[in-house]
Amino acid sequence: TDIVSKANLMVIESTYGGKPTFAKQECIDERRKFKQLVNEYVLQNKRKAFTPVFSFCRLQNMMCLTYELFKDTWDYSIPIVVDTRLGNQINDVYENILEGEDLEYWKEVKSWKAFKYIREYPSTIAFLSKKNQPALIFSSAGMITAGHSTLYAQQILQSSKDIMIFCGYCSPSSVGGKILNDEQKSVTIDKQVIQKRCRIERLNTFSSHAHENDLIDYIKTINCDKIILQHGSKENKEASKNRAIEELRKI
Repeated sequence: TDIVSKANLMVIESTYGGKPTFAKQECIDERRKFKQLVNEYVLQNKRKAFTPVFSFCRLQNMMCLTYELFKDTWDYSIPIVVDTRLGNQINDVYENILEGEDLEYWKEVKSWKAFKYIREYPSTIAFLSKKNQPALIFSSAGMITAGHSTLYAQQILQSSKDIMIFCGYCSPSSVGGKILNDEQKSVTIDKQVIQKRCRIERLNTFSSHAHENDLIDYIKTINCDKIILQHGSKENKEASKNRAIEELRKI
């Protein structure tokens, strides 16, 4: 997080190039929306809600958020499934690196009896076979490029009564990106063409990528010969480039 003042080459992301910064109220509203969707689909209608997550940080954030939102109202006959081998390993590592109040809080969250931890493939298959079991499901990979999330996506996508809730950036070329593309009516997962029948929601404010204003401010502080923009669509890179040139000319 230290500011570097001089470099020969700077490589910086452009994920949100040309897009406005999220306001605090937007973040609050999307967390309320997550609660409302889980209430509606899982607790009231006894259906499945599937949220693909990144194993590091995003999974733990969503676990903490879900605990805070539902710790006093959850129906314990309905599991909150945490199905990611790497994610569960990282959950364990958190207990070794956190200290003090952070450690006590994480232990409290992790031990919440609503969570059902799945670490092995046979247990995933066993749970998937319970098609009438309502659940909130967290599984990786977040862009549904690999891992157990591909299995859940195949099942949930085909059900008009279930929902997928995305809480992070998905590359347009990834399976997750294609699911989020309203113009695509089907996606191919593990060589199978899956029709998109479930409800699909995207919560943008959970993304941890830097926004354009922050990136431009950083670019303006550094004395550098060349800047390379990466991790963004062609359009986003072009928008970031044009904005950076405009701002640098003012200096």
